[in-house]
Amino acid sequence: MERIKQFVVCCRRLFQAGPFYYYKNIYLTLIFFKSISLIDYQNTPWFAGLFMGFGAILGDAVKSFFKRRIKIKPGRTWIPFDQIDYILGGALFFSWFYLPILKDAISLLFIGLILYIIVNVIGYYLGLREQKI
Repeated sequence: MERIKQFVVCCRRLFQAGPFYYYKNIYLTLIFFKSISLIDYQNTPWFAGLFMGFGAILGDAVKSFFKRRIKIKPGRTWIPFDQIDYILGGALFFSWFYLPILKDAISLLFIGLILYIIVNVIGYYLGLREQKI
């Protein structure tokens, strides 16, 4: 709650600062997302992102391996593994640097699942996907 108060105070100061609207928005965005971030990026090694990305790709590769073994065709959905493979792989490798509490881990999986569904439905209606989910 204290971070949100600091954010609001900072917003008020910046909007009174002058005509630099574009720069204010960039600054406010950085402050806002830093204030709600679970990870302190200033104290996290730079290669933690490399580990997270590698884990995400490896998670997808492992899921694809098992998907082919049970004869699911490429491009077809395998619920819930298509939705969480990147998240689980990235979180597993990133856990060497940051171990989230259970509430955060469950929230991450839930948000990832919801975003997957929303993005795929939008892709379907734009004609970019053959299936809604």
